[in-house]
Amino acid sequence: MFSYNDGSRLYATRFVIIFTDGLMAASRELKTQADHLRSFSNMIVATVGVGSSVKHDHLELISSDFNSVLRPAANSFWKYLQSSLAVPACLACKVDFGGEIRILLENSGSLTHEVFKEGRQFIYTLIEKLTSINLTNVNGSVDIFSDEVTETIPLQNISGIDYKLGGLSIVEHTEKKVNQSLLLQHIKDIGMTSSSTSFIIFISNGVFLDSHLIQTLKHSVNEKSIIVSVGIGEDTNWDNVEDLATYGYFVFSSDDAHLLARYLNKEMTTTTCT
Repeated sequence: MFSYNDGSRLYATRFVIIFTDGLMAASRELKTQADHLRSFSNMIVATVGVGSSVKHDHLELISSDFNSVLRPAANSFWKYLQSSLAVPACLACKVDFGGEIRILLENSGSLTHEVFKEGRQFIYTLIEKLTSINLTNVNGSVDIFSDEVTETIPLQNISGIDYKLGGLSIVEHTEKKVNQSLLLQHIKDIGMTSSSTSFIIFISNGVFLDSHLIQTLKHSVNEKSIIVSVGIGEDTNWDNVEDLATYGYFVFSSDDAHLLARYLNKEMTTTTCT
């Protein structure tokens, strides 16, 4: 499938776009073929992460660069092509950075104290990495959701976090009163006053997130918001964690804090060409 002929327009930029969840990239043969494609002049190999979950590190192995790993969204894909095809001195491109990051950590009875600490450490690592990259024009918060409020996160433990993210609010979910849930109202409010994309990061082992709650949450999200799911603990219900995410592209594990920070930084960077 990956055979390629030069053709007559050798000056033109050529694109090969591979839609995959990344598992196929574990094949040494595919990696060799992707390397061969990139050896052609003016060739760009891009990957679009599809499926219930995505192996981002595998996609990077067969892509021309980190920015060529894309989520399965037509608008995002078009922005990438527009930027890649821009000709210097002919098109003017402006780069903007901004958006919202809302982190929600589960603390229900289905999590042990150790698993909750794992989720809390993920937040610390993620925010420290985001702070080192770029948090300018980013509006963020860290909240806890549960069947009852039991603990808060001391944000002062993270250098600069008080200035960067402001105060901590608590979100409570009452299973018997889903329609009146503060969690659902909180989700509905996210992104309502911003023109930028909002990222809602749910950190959970997935057990508390039954199918009814997942669908209710997804239907409550503003159309400009994207749900990111992070699975924590050894007994994670990955089916629920994957179902909650807007795309399988936005499913991560507790080991992926640095990886998620990189992708958030990329996703909140917008290039507009005229």
